[in-house]
Amino acid sequence: MAYLSDSYVRDSMFETTYKEKLARDERTAQILDIIAAGARFDLNVFFNWGNSATTLRDAVMGNNTTYASSCAKIKKTSDKAIEKLCETIREMGKHE
Repeated sequence: MAYLSDSYVRDSMFETTYKEKLARDERTAQILDIIAAGARFDLNVFFNWGNSATTLRDAVMGNNTTYASSCAKIKKTSDKAIEKLCETIREMGKHE
C-alpha cells in the first residue's frame, strides 16, 4: 500500500493541493518541489484504506499471523478507496 500511495496518489495530491492551491508564486512551487524530492510519507497511515494500515500494523506487532490472507480480504475495498481519493483529487483540479 505504501508503494502504491507513493506511486499514484502522492504526486496528484502534491501537485493539486500544495503547488496549485497553496503556493503563492513560482518560487514557492520550486521550494515545494525540492522538499518533495526528499520527502517520503505513507498516505495509508492517514487514510487507512480498507483497514490496510491497521492490518499491516497488526502483522508487524505479531497480532496477525495470516497477513497475506488478511490483505487479500481487504484488497478490493482498499483499491476502491484509493481510486475514490484519486478521483476526488482529479475533480478538485478541474474546478479551478
